[in-house]
Amino acid sequence: MRRRTRNGSGLDGGRLERLRRRHGGGSQSDLRPRRAASRRLSGEDSGFLALELPDQPMTILYMFVLAPSETGERLTVQGLAARVEKRLDYLPSLRWRLVPVPGRLHHPLWVDDASFEVGRHIKETYLAPPGRRRELADAYARLIARPLDRSRPLWDLTLVNGLGDGRQAIVWRFHHCLMDGLASLATLDRFFADESELSALEPVVFEPGRVPHRLALIGAALRAKGRHLRRLPSLVARTRTALKAREAERAASQVVLPKPPADVPACSLNDAFGPHRHFAMVDFDLAAIRIVRSVASVSYTDVALAVVAGALRTTLLAAGDLPAKPLVAQCPIAFAEEAGTRLWGNRFINVVTSLATDIADPWERLHAISQVTATARKSFEAFGSDIWEEWLETLPPAVTRPALVGHYRHRRSHRDIANANVLMTSVRAPDRPWELGGLVAEEVWGAGPPANGVGSLLAFISYAGRVFVGVNSVEQSLRDPERFVEATGEAVAELVREATVRRTPPNT
Repeated sequence: MRRRTRNGSGLDGGRLERLRRRHGGGSQSDLRPRRAASRRLSGEDSGFLALELPDQPMTILYMFVLAPSETGERLTVQGLAARVEKRLDYLPSLRWRLVPVPGRLHHPLWVDDASFEVGRHIKETYLAPPGRRRELADAYARLIARPLDRSRPLWDLTLVNGLGDGRQAIVWRFHHCLMDGLASLATLDRFFADESELSALEPVVFEPGRVPHRLALIGAALRAKGRHLRRLPSLVARTRTALKAREAERAASQVVLPKPPADVPACSLNDAFGPHRHFAMVDFDLAAIRIVRSVASVSYTDVALAVVAGALRTTLLAAGDLPAKPLVAQCPIAFAEEAGTRLWGNRFINVVTSLATDIADPWERLHAISQVTATARKSFEAFGSDIWEEWLETLPPAVTRPALVGHYRHRRSHRDIANANVLMTSVRAPDRPWELGGLVAEEVWGAGPPANGVGSLLAFISYAGRVFVGVNSVEQSLRDPERFVEATGEAVAELVREATVRRTPPNT
């Protein structure tokens, strides 16, 4: 039972004020409804639309497994829809739909959908008996492989029934162009917020207006592109300066960074084109990562990458498919200063790092990964994120879409060439379990989109004292996902053993 505070809500001490600060709210008397304006997708957002192909949906997902209620209470589609309905004024992006610009002259707009109905986004499915974790993972994999309907706001919720022991699950899908991992966590925080928590937030008025006329869209696009062209000489000059700064940073470092695609070894992980997906699940105690992180003096991401490296090394070595060169991972890292404040859009950096799978010793491998990852981040910071973002803003979809499709086709016909062998992302959900009425979400599983021949994405979610690792892979990429799950557990245990041996005894 939650301890009640002086504000009369069910929040833990200080949580109400944190929510106000994080989500832009002041005191309750200061709150005024504000209007939602149409807004243009950023170049980064629009890129995820361009990347989407029939067998490459650009969707991020979360699956929440709900513990059975002591009272026998069950979640229904109607109850789920009612909960979303009550939170729409605090989650404006759920009512946005895309309006493309004719000729792809500029990035699309988000506008309030005048025909929006919550019920069209809420679905229900039943697992095949006996409703174990394997059946749940298979149902999740089918949802991963299914693209969202672009004529509607780009999200949906599926209530999953038929799990053993009276459990239920919810699968929430978002198109990646709508939000990244950091924005989706802020969205989930509001979805699971109770009524007293919502009262601390600022609502957004839903007033759908007329969709801009075709000529107005073209005119606005041409004016924007005119401004971009005038800034192009300056952008080119700044890009050259940034490239020199990055090369100087790399030259000054003794750590050699992998350079895709030349340093990405060919293996079965990159035989990764097709419509079908596998999903596998493994979880372990968050304390395991904390022990390793503390003893090794490395980051959470470093430990997660080392776990992935150990599992891949074991799996590929057993299959006779481990390359002599170290495997390479791509790791999106969000801008930490935006944590909890952004509810839509994409803003992160992609760090390409070595998994050091040529090193047999797990502790030595961990430190090698940490050194390369830290150097890769410094290299990116030397270049600067603003340069890359401005290029994405400048280039219209009429240019980026054909380029990205051409890149995909080239990768498909040259499967020995890839930008990375695997993708890994990590997010930190709350320590306190999310609740849905009287139902507690006891597990949270994430999934993101593999793309362009990088056949597997591993999503690490730390939540309520556990780490939930969701493995989303193109069917033929990770050929034995269950063995990989076992190897992941072995990699965690191996690192914990090494940390325990190396831990400095406390002073007595």
